[in-house]
Amino acid sequence: VEPVYRQLVGLLLQPTHQEISQDNLQQAREVIESLQLAELDNFFREACLNTQPQSIDQIDPEAAVIYPIILPDRLEVILSLPNQPLQHYTTSIPQRNLEDTLSRMRSSLRRTASDDERLPLFQEVYNWLIRPVESELVASHIKTLVFALDGSLKNVPMAVLYDGQQYLIQKYNIALTPSLRLLEPQPLVNEKIKLLIGGLSSARPPDFPPLPGVEFEIEQI
Repeated sequence: VEPVYRQLVGLLLQPTHQEISQDNLQQAREVIESLQLAELDNFFREACLNTQPQSIDQIDPEAAVIYPIILPDRLEVILSLPNQPLQHYTTSIPQRNLEDTLSRMRSSLRRTASDDERLPLFQEVYNWLIRPVESELVASHIKTLVFALDGSLKNVPMAVLYDGQQYLIQKYNIALTPSLRLLEPQPLVNEKIKLLIGGLSSARPPDFPPLPGVEFEIEQI
């Protein structure tokens, strides 16, 4: 069913000389969220979720939701800001090139990669998703970015996107959701909890080498 959904989104967001209507943007967002539901229903072989559309300004007035949509010839992004019309921007890039960039970005997350290898990739994806609306996010006093990611974008962390000076996590709180329709957004209860944390600080032959830095990381939690 996926190609049908994507073809419909492509038609709704078809580039023209006129600005895409709010009705088309709203419908495109609903279609891509419906695709997420259809994929889950198909996986579980039944309609497993009862969902209700959620408005972002009803959840967090300082949060923005970013919906990237991967199409064969371009990347479409729909931005939802509290109490504002939907915004839309496009990057013309073939899907195979986009997938290649994301694959190389994921590979660059290894410990042995240098900044010269990873930062240009982090910045390229930042330019796709965030750069076109930087000023709008600042003007709207946004503190949290909620990403409803599509396709291979789910395989890379949004926190590492780089604007040339800072990582995205240094500027915003980051949240991920399959869709605002999939799970009822609820704040976490702020309470004291007890944790049992373990890590492999020394080798356990023959198959388990020690994890570098595990003692320091546990102390920082």
